[in-house]
Amino acid sequence: MKYWKITIETKRKDLEGVIGALLNEGFASYEVQDPADVTEVLRKEHDYDYDVADESLLAVDPAGDPKIVLYLEDEPEGDLKEAEQLRALERAVFAFDDVSFEKELVDDSLWKNSYKEHFKITEMADRLVVVPSWEEAHFEQEKDTTYLGKKPIYMDPGTAFGTGDHPTTSMCAAMMAEAGCEGKAVLDVGTGSGILAIGAAALGASPVLGVEIDPEAVAVAQENVEKNGCKDAVEIREGDLLEGVDFRADIVVANLFAEIVVRLVPAIRSHLKDGGVFISTGILEERCPMVEASLAENGFAIREIRKTDEWCCIAAVLE
Repeated sequence: MKYWKITIETKRKDLEGVIGALLNEGFASYEVQDPADVTEVLRKEHDYDYDVADESLLAVDPAGDPKIVLYLEDEPEGDLKEAEQLRALERAVFAFDDVSFEKELVDDSLWKNSYKEHFKITEMADRLVVVPSWEEAHFEQEKDTTYLGKKPIYMDPGTAFGTGDHPTTSMCAAMMAEAGCEGKAVLDVGTGSGILAIGAAALGASPVLGVEIDPEAVAVAQENVEKNGCKDAVEIREGDLLEGVDFRADIVVANLFAEIVVRLVPAIRSHLKDGGVFISTGILEERCPMVEASLAENGFAIREIRKTDEWCCIAAVLE
């Protein structure tokens, strides 16, 4: 399908007014590209902000003018809807000085399925393999040879983090498998796509609870649980870390950021059974000492620290 990409350039002082005018004309779906947002990302005022920012952000001028981007369907020739929409856009921006818009015809086939080229069957730990839907036929052909003994996790990428190809996910899955999941209770804090919770169930864990603060990620994770037929073993619950969670586990996994892991450590004690293992990752190597110190202060003994690229994964047990 083809779309018209409409890019509206405006001054920051007029941004809210232009958005209001667009809403009045019926344009409810749009994207604001504001260079000033880069400053907030790089300032890192919250402990849940990203540890890593793309270097290209450093070249962005935060004082630059914002843009509003929206998309209109390319209507069949002779249809009046496109002309009406363009007139509505002109009405919306007419009252503002230094506001203009341009349109560009784009084909969604150029980007809609491009991610499939990069997301293939991914081996995760020694016994798990992540299989996207468009690779299922290939997996069926190879499951008794190339993937013999591998347990599949059927998963398509959504808005939630977790497809198995990131070092933090693969390291966490490997440590979880080595800890032994058969017949054990597993708690996945910040479950994202649900990949680690589903992986735990594939390795024989039950019950498994995945907790996630993002409602969209919760919906994705629940769909993935259904897709993998492990609804009886895995529950996905919306919640803020461990607040209000009454669940004791043999293994707790958390693929988050270092600052959030540190915030989480004190609460883990009450959610771990005797001899239980806490596996934390999403930790940049430079922040690993911070997490180590928090674990030691809260009575954990570090069993292993594993590193891949710039990332660390820590397995710890209560002393």
